[in-house]
Amino acid sequence: MKEIQLTQGKVAQVDDEDFEELNQFKWFARKSRNTYYAGRNSAYVAGKKRKTINMHCVIMGELKELQTDHADGNGLNNQKDNLRFVTSRQNKQNRKNQIRTSQYPGVCWENRRKHWYAQIVIKGIQKYLGSFTSEKEAFEAYREAVNVIGEEVIDFRK
Repeated sequence: MKEIQLTQGKVAQVDDEDFEELNQFKWFARKSRNTYYAGRNSAYVAGKKRKTINMHCVIMGELKELQTDHADGNGLNNQKDNLRFVTSRQNKQNRKNQIRTSQYPGVCWENRRKHWYAQIVIKGIQKYLGSFTSEKEAFEAYREAVNVIGEEVIDFRK
């Protein structure tokens, strides 16, 4: 494992075999939500807007409909064993440093009514899946809804 210096005093961790290719560029630290990521600007082309190129996308490449997820939640850990392709839903399920009322995705505790409820977002529309006496039952309803739309729930809990 080697480190690449970024701006703001940050460093990105990369595999030894990727270091030479990546270290040819000047990378910066970019904060998104609660996580920093390594990025660089695309080359200047007259009349075109520059875009940010993420280090993890250079390492993994890009697949249509999938995103690159950092398994440990550290956006600066760009070692291949920490990167994987996931759906947008799975990527959101793996967010770290969030205050949650449940250990499961799609499940929340409603303190006023004293029950668990499940919900899912499909194409930007939030759908209520029901209220439940146990957190596990609510999660099973969420898991079933995810399966119905042709996806799967990955257990990211550590």
